[in-house]
Amino acid sequence: MKDAVVVSIRPNPEDRDQLIAMLEHMIIKTRAFPGCHTAYLLRSTDDDELQVFHIWDTAEALDNYLTWRAERGDFMDINALISQEQIYRSYLVV
Repeated sequence: MKDAVVVSIRPNPEDRDQLIAMLEHMIIKTRAFPGCHTAYLLRSTDDDELQVFHIWDTAEALDNYLTWRAERGDFMDINALISQEQIYRSYLVV
């Protein structure tokens, strides 16, 4: 069964464009990561919230990806540009 992840992110207004550019670049690498089925960056129409959405072939592939991102410091880079803690949700695709 595939795993889906949705991460809600609220950028600092002054850092929104920088964060979007960073996440767009990150999504390209996410899509190429082994086990990633698909990945998207979603913007709300009022620009107050971003969503990162991805689907993984296995929970192990997702764990490998999250470990890789953490080791690179990518989550800390994101945290410097957001106004609230990221909300991370995972789901099983049925």
